Amino acid sequence: LMHCGHSADRIKLGLILNEIGEKNNLKIDEIILDNEQINYGDWIVAYNNETIVGKRQWIGETIDIPVMGYDGYDATLKYCKVGDVPKFKVYNSFSGELVDLTGNILPWSNNLIYFSGTLENTNSIPNDFILEMPYPNPFNPSTNIVFDIAKDCNIKLAVYDLRGREIDSIINGFIESGHYEVTWDASSFSSGVYFLKIEIEENSLIRKMILMK
Repeated sequence: LMHCGHSADRIKLGLILNEIGEKNNLKIDEIILDNEQINYGDWIVAYNNETIVGKRQWIGETIDIPVMGYDGYDATLKYCKVGDVPKFKVYNSFSGELVDLTGNILPWSNNLIYFSGTLENTNSIPNDFILEMPYPNPFNPSTNIVFDIAKDCNIKLAVYDLRGREIDSIINGFIESGHYEVTWDASSFSSGVYFLKIEIEENSLIRKMILMK
């Protein structure tokens, strides 16, 4: 494993950081280093620049990693703000080594829950720009949105009503190429037909969704 210049003592201090402030949650199915899963008990650490903003210990199954954000107070000033893209590393609890991870990491947004699936130290890049049909559909109150981005770019992913009015912006900013899955929670919206639209440069794709309460 490659050592990234952080001491074990510094990381241990960071791992006792209180989870204060706003947050979103990243769900991970597996962590792959050099084509093998990481060790049971290793830590997955989230960073905003050099500041640790979240962590979870690997227990061999899907985990939910909180990524903390700025809430207006000085104590969280260096935490993620809307549009920041957090970085993730694996921390070896025995050696103190850190390894950078790549994967499908969305810009930070408060209360966003999304699925990255796999983080690894190599990156698999999709060949196409794809927006799959949300599932379940019809749904109540949430549905999963899956899309592929073939290159690093700015994207907009938003929901529109039958009149073409934007009612919710899910993602609006720069993301890296990769395979993404996010959840749209429509608890605050009424039953009806909605349209999911993703825009990337000169291209766009639209999918129809039905919310049934």
